[in-house]
This record gives sequence, C-alpha cells and structure tokens, in this order.
Amino acid sequence: LNADLDIPNVYSVVSDAFTSMYNATLQMIQSGVHDILYFYNARSYSGKHKLSGFRAAMEEKALLDSEALIQFYQGPPEDIHAMVGHLEAVHDRGTAFHGVIAADDTLGLAAVKYARKMGYRIPEDFSILGYNNTMLTSCCEPELTSIDNKLETLCRHLISTLLGVLEGNGMPKKTVFSGEIVRRGTTR
Repeated sequence: LNADLDIPNVYSVVSDAFTSMYNATLQMIQSGVHDILYFYNARSYSGKHKLSGFRAAMEEKALLDSEALIQFYQGPPEDIHAMVGHLEAVHDRGTAFHGVIAADDTLGLAAVKYARKMGYRIPEDFSILGYNNTMLTSCCEPELTSIDNKLETLCRHLISTLLGVLEGNGMPKKTVFSGEIVRRGTTR
C-alpha cells in the first residue's frame, strides 16, 4: 500500500502523490501566492513523491529561490506547538512565506496556528493546504483545505487485488489512483 517495489509477486496500490502535490502547488501559485513553504515530516515513498511534486511546480514557475522554503520537521508527530515553533524559527531567520503546503493535515493545522499567531488573515493574507483529508481538517477555523489521497479506495483495491491473487486471477502489478483537492477555507 502506497509503495512501489519491482519484485516478483509483489503488487502495489499507490496514490499519485507527485501529481497531487504538483497540481496543488500550481493552484496555490495561480491564486496569487508565490512564496510557498513546503512543510513535511516523512521521507517515505509517498513523502519523497510529495516533495518532488512541490519542487517541480515551484521550479517550473521559477519560484524556488531558497531551499529554506522546504522545511523538514523532525519532532514528535503530535506536538503541534513544536511545529508552530518550527515555522516561527523559519520566519525569525528571515524567510518570508505567505503560504504553506503541508505533507499531512497535522502540519497543516500547525500552519493555521502559526498564521493566527502572526496576525495573518486566512486565506486573504496566508494560504494553507494539508494532505490526507483526515477528520483534523474540521478542527480549525477556517477549516483546512486538504488533498484527499483516497486512502479508503486504495485499501479496498489492495484487498481486492490480494483476493484476486489468492484466487489465481491475473491482477495488475501496480494500480495508481489520483488524489483530489478538497477545498475549504484556508485557500483562495
């Protein structure tokens, strides 16, 4: 699930994180936000593809003028206050950003708290997009725009593939699903 291994008898069902993140980044740019910070906390298969999608869109538009706009958070995944502190430290070091694209919804919630603390109006002054479309998207005001990576669909398809393999049916080695932006109040 959400990994791609080219090994005999291994089947993959993945979300196209690269394209989802690439398209989301382009949409934020088209909305007028050009100084976008990418905030992530995983270097997994999916994490690498999300980062690559963000980087590709920013480089295509010649907007990735500083690697400081790509921030890896290493702290505990539930410590939203530490995530806010990380964003504050980036700001304090002189990196300006008026948008955050987060690799998951928890990091997105931290960006909402950061924007509020800085006195930004969301989404007028500051745009935020999360990833995974979890129930956390409704835990802030305004509610968090997020990419739905179709986890439930991926899981159902993986089980169907596994059952097909066990029954001796020919099944595709790799199936890819596209994510979808679920617009809420944190983006223009």
